[in-house]
Amino acid sequence: MNQDSRPQPHHGAPALRVATRRSRWDAIVVLAMACVIGYQLFLPPIVGLADNGDFERLMGRVGLQYTTEDREDRYFRYINTKFRVVEPWWNSGVISSQQLLLEVAMAANRVISKDGLFDLRVMGAVNAVCFLASVWLVLYASRPLPIASRAVLLGLVALIFTDVGYVAYFNSFYSEPASLIFFALTLAASFFALTASRPSFWHLVFFSVAAALFIGARAHNSTLGWLLALWGARLFWRWSEPSWRRRALSAAAALIVFSCWHYTTRPAFIREAQLYNAVFSGILINSPSPEGDLSALGLDPRLARLANTNAFQPDSALKDDGFRSVFVEALGQTRIVWFYITRPGALLRVAGLQARDALLMRPPCCGNFLKESGYHPRAHSRAFAIWSNLRARWHVGLCTLVVFLILQLCAGLVALKRSANATSRLLAELFILLGVMAAVQYVAKFMGDGLLDTGRQLHLFNLLIDTCFLFAALWAANRFRGMLLAYVKWPTPRSEP
Repeated sequence: MNQDSRPQPHHGAPALRVATRRSRWDAIVVLAMACVIGYQLFLPPIVGLADNGDFERLMGRVGLQYTTEDREDRYFRYINTKFRVVEPWWNSGVISSQQLLLEVAMAANRVISKDGLFDLRVMGAVNAVCFLASVWLVLYASRPLPIASRAVLLGLVALIFTDVGYVAYFNSFYSEPASLIFFALTLAASFFALTASRPSFWHLVFFSVAAALFIGARAHNSTLGWLLALWGARLFWRWSEPSWRRRALSAAAALIVFSCWHYTTRPAFIREAQLYNAVFSGILINSPSPEGDLSALGLDPRLARLANTNAFQPDSALKDDGFRSVFVEALGQTRIVWFYITRPGALLRVAGLQARDALLMRPPCCGNFLKESGYHPRAHSRAFAIWSNLRARWHVGLCTLVVFLILQLCAGLVALKRSANATSRLLAELFILLGVMAAVQYVAKFMGDGLLDTGRQLHLFNLLIDTCFLFAALWAANRFRGMLLAYVKWPTPRSEP
């Protein structure tokens, strides 16, 4: 055999082995996460999150009812796992992508239910499977990262996102699981697109659909639609072909229109309750001049007696038709936003009050267990709560949050300046975008809904903060690896004789 006819070494084999090892580690981490999540959701005592009164907004649309008439057993104190399946009995008007997951759970329950009742654990299983699939896609899309960054990513994802502060929502009818799942899908779509060497129509479709489902999970998510639209346009604009840029702009415009539509389709009872809470459970709390604040809002100063009340109290003034018609006619969301813009002192005061509970991942008013489990009302699970406990012990103020977000922005700008290629520049821009989204979500919470139920309503804010922390940890790991390679003198391999 002459030299030219000898089999040549396959140079792609090492890369293939590395990719195989990375895929194996992805599978191991996702499997470990599945075990931890399954332990919490399905093994007694099972963990979930009790209803604060929001469940029926989706239950009524699909035809589910409680099996108990006792309000103390329905709300706040304990979770319930069994629900009667009936005809749809209330169209709440709430539009949420969580209903898509609920419809899947209803279909699965019809196949496996022995007693004809809906089992909440089926909802938990659907949420968990979709979440794990989205996590796997994120890990798969991140395979080009250096080994050190990948190791940090795998470890932190497993620690943070198996915490009961995230997992307990799976056994519930809240819309937070949809926010979590579709946010992860949006991240995965971003990673696939920014590492692509050439444009793909399916990358654009994947990103646009994932972003739309994320925006459609909750009305609060709609406030981030314009940022995601800008990011999508930036992501696909880097290809200079005019047709691609037209598609990118069209997709961005569609996301903005969808965000505006979704926000404006909030049913009247939610819109009115949020306005009430934004004033009486927000602006007027600890106000030095509640009468003056009400006058600035165009409301009767005598309503200052309603300070520190909320729309969901049994004796809420909003239940009075006369008060509601006058209040809603006199006040709008834009007036509240303008009030905060023109009164920075009130903005800082309310933002500071919200900061006290901003990092709490677990709503203190809602229990995690069944009544039959024997735990006291509103009891919280202690299993797999490392991350949420660390956050709860870190008592922050507004200054701390502002400093964190400024440092995050500075780190992103430094990473952007030092970027060596288009992919690293896009990653740095995504890191900055996440911080801006967190800040917008933080402000939108108290402007749109006051300070009521902060622990749950800031779920997305905490998700964004955790993702920023992940990005920062990856950047630090990569920088540390670079320092080692630059300053440590590794032994030079001896040449073959």
